[in-house]
Amino acid sequence: MIQAKCQIVEKKQVAEKIFVMVFEHAVIASKSKPGQFVHINLGPGSVLRRPFSVYDTYRDTFSILFQVVGSGTNRLATYRPAQSLDVIGPLGHGYPLEGEKPVLVGGGMGLASLKLLHKRFIDSKKDDVRVILGFSSNVCAVEWPEADVCTEDGSLGKKGIVTGLLNEELKSGADAVYACGPEAMLKKVGDATKGKKIPTYLCLERYMACGVGACLSCVCETKTGLKRVCREGPVFKSDDIIFNETGEKKNSAKKKKET
Repeated sequence: MIQAKCQIVEKKQVAEKIFVMVFEHAVIASKSKPGQFVHINLGPGSVLRRPFSVYDTYRDTFSILFQVVGSGTNRLATYRPAQSLDVIGPLGHGYPLEGEKPVLVGGGMGLASLKLLHKRFIDSKKDDVRVILGFSSNVCAVEWPEADVCTEDGSLGKKGIVTGLLNEELKSGADAVYACGPEAMLKKVGDATKGKKIPTYLCLERYMACGVGACLSCVCETKTGLKRVCREGPVFKSDDIIFNETGEKKNSAKKKKET
């Protein structure tokens, strides 16, 4: 874990109110693993840091993907290249690389934790990697050329929800599943692979106060007790997580919306 002032080297808009921001820091970039996150101080007026998945790494840089949804991300969107932000990371436990035919499932901004995972699979010479993404509409869709896409309103790709595409992949021999997205989607992903002996890993989203496991604001309930999403997670095996009927995790703090 490193705390450092990281200079912004690039910021680009990739969809409506959605941005990629690239930071320069060789150590954070080299140590970041798929599924881990960084905790960023958004500057004056920001009381708590905000967690963001490590979207990608390249040489001495790492990037985040974020959507402007509130005061924090509105403030973040005002920063420009050459400015710096205080960053702690990489934090948490990420995804293990398993399977010869893995499927990566992203719902909305949940795709932020999957880009680096896809790259690591390709680096390990596993070419049969499927990516399926679901969005509410084409307005909030982030381009990913290798991905199969669906939207709830049918404005891009197939009409439907992403778990429908997952079921097709499971019939085609997928042997590992990795997912990040809304709580209800994650529950459906876990239900789809339950009993199939297919390793399934879910990356959970939470508001986090400290980001290092001290404040317990991000706990979720598992079969072995309460776990800190920032410390024991954010990636968990789907079989370990206890969901309620609506898909929200029990004993959870308010869901983190700013991935």
